[in-house]
This record gives sequence, C-alpha cells and structure tokens, in this order.
Amino acid sequence: MTKKEKNLSNEYLSDFCLELSMLLHSGIGIDDGVHLLMKQNKQEDPVLKKISPVLDEGRPLSSALTGCGMFPEYMVNAISSGEKTGRLEESLSSLSAYYDKQERLSRHIAAAMFYPFILMVIMLVIVAVILIKVLPVFNSVFNQLGSEMTGLAGALLSFGYFLSSILPVLFVILAVVIILAVTLFLSHNAREKIAAGYKKKHSKNGIVKKIALARFSSALSAGMSSGLNIEDAMSMASSFTNDTPFVKEAVEKCSAKIDEGSSLWEALEQSGLFSPAYCNIIALGIKSGSGDKAMAEIARRMQTDADESIEKAVGMAEPAMIIITSIIVGIIILAVMLPLMSIMSAIG
Repeated sequence: MTKKEKNLSNEYLSDFCLELSMLLHSGIGIDDGVHLLMKQNKQEDPVLKKISPVLDEGRPLSSALTGCGMFPEYMVNAISSGEKTGRLEESLSSLSAYYDKQERLSRHIAAAMFYPFILMVIMLVIVAVILIKVLPVFNSVFNQLGSEMTGLAGALLSFGYFLSSILPVLFVILAVVIILAVTLFLSHNAREKIAAGYKKKHSKNGIVKKIALARFSSALSAGMSSGLNIEDAMSMASSFTNDTPFVKEAVEKCSAKIDEGSSLWEALEQSGLFSPAYCNIIALGIKSGSGDKAMAEIARRMQTDADESIEKAVGMAEPAMIIITSIIVGIIILAVMLPLMSIMSAIG
C-alpha cells in the first residue's frame, strides 16, 4: 500500500482489504496483521497508525475504521457484517475486488476523456499552423501574380494574421489547458467531481446508466458476499447511485418492492434495473444457495458491458476528429487553390 491522504482512493482501499484478507487466510489476526503491515511499509502510513491502537485495545476492525474517519461507510458496514457473520475474510476479499473494479473503471473513464482531448488539441494545432504559416505563403504567390486573396480565403488569411499577433498568448493558453487536462487525468478527486456533475445531468444516457448499474451491481455483490441480508445489501449499494438520479429512483423502487414482499429477482426486473435474463440467473443462484456468486457474475458482465461501451465511444471519437480535421483543411485548401487556379488559367 502507498501512503494516501484523507480521501482514500479506490486503489488504497482495494490493497488494504486484500492484504488483510490474505493475512486472515494465513491465520494471522487483524491486530497482528496491521502491525506486520506497518513494519513492511517503508514510509509511515497514517491510516495504519490511527487504527492500530484501537485494535490493540481488543476492539473489532469495523470500530477502528469508524474511529479513523477515513473509510467509506459502505466498507465499514460490510466489514461489520462480516465480523458478525464470521465471514470477515470473505468480506474483505469481496471489498478488495469491488474497489479494484471501481479504480479500473475510473482510470478507463479518465483515459476515454483524455484521448479525444489530445486528438482535438492536435487538430487545432494543425489548423492553426495552416492559417498562420501556410496561408501567408499562398498570399505571397497571389501578390506575385498581381492579385490578392479575397472572400473566404481572405477572411482566413486575416484570421491567421490575428492568430499570429497573439501567438504568445495562444501558447500560454495551450499550456494551461494541457496542464489542467493532465491534472484532471492524474487527480482522482477532480475526475470524481466532474464525473458526478455530468452523471447528474445525463443519468438516463446509455454509458452513464451502464456505469451506474455496474457500480450498483458490484456493491450489491460485495454486500451479499459479506453475509448481509438482501435488504441491508440493497440499502448499502443504493448509496452508490446518489449521483445518478434516474438509477437512484429505480433502486428505490426496487427496495420498495422487496419491502412489499417481492423476491430480489422480481424486484430487480420490475424496477427495470436488470434484464429478465440476469434476473433468471439471480433467481437460480439464490434457489441453489449461491446467490452471492450469481450476483458476482452479473456484476462482472455489467462491468464488461460498461467497459465495451466506453471503448466504443472512444473508438468513434478518433475517426470523427480525423474527418473533421480533413474537412476543415480541405475547405481551407479549396478556398485558396480554386482562385489560384483561375488566375493561372487566365495567365496561361
């Protein structure tokens, strides 16, 4: 694990849960395990230093994490349930897998946003070079032929001269934009804030909805694997849909159906959260005593579906940017070459 600040990243949480689950599997207690982790870390970890004294007092891990005040409520509740049901190792393992999925999804989304941005910057640079450097050369040719660039070509030339006059400012703006983009790509918190704002406005859209359902199903799977009953697992998983109102409404409808006596698979289908095929898998899993495994498989499939949707969107961005750039460059060349060809024909 690496040293993190107060807002713990999904990567840290995943590593933390994985290491503790491995220690439990090897027969080492939580308190001894935390001390072992502290010895192994080359740098002091403030999180481990905060929870270690609480564990030394004989209190459970969930109490130590609550007192630390740096861990998500969902994670603390899942661990508390694992302690009560005697499935702490399974809880930690499922939580590790959950937060690992969320970290990979977050990075995937960041890459999906960053790649089209780079293409757009390259496109703008190409167009700017043509306007600032290439058009003046053509203008000198026109002047040598006793003419001048007019119409669209003249307007583009004037715009190119304007860009050339503010070139230092353009370099500063470009540098600031690139720095902000890189910061956004590297900063987990910044990405989360921007993504949250976007999801609130577009929660009904395909990709946003798929991502929200993938997070919800993963959280529900982790809750069920921790030994939580269906109602508690649903309640905890619903907290991950707060930033997507449309999905949040469907989850609340599903919870209401369960409270009325409907089975989990019936409530999920009636609320529109899962497809009938997925609901059938859950029904068979619960009836066979492996509902948590069935939900884990559904979560995996939904995660894959969300990843494929993101990759498809990114795949469409590249040719779109290339087509737009080609059209713009083509318009500029035609605006210059057609009048030039007319002049050459008249001279000839």
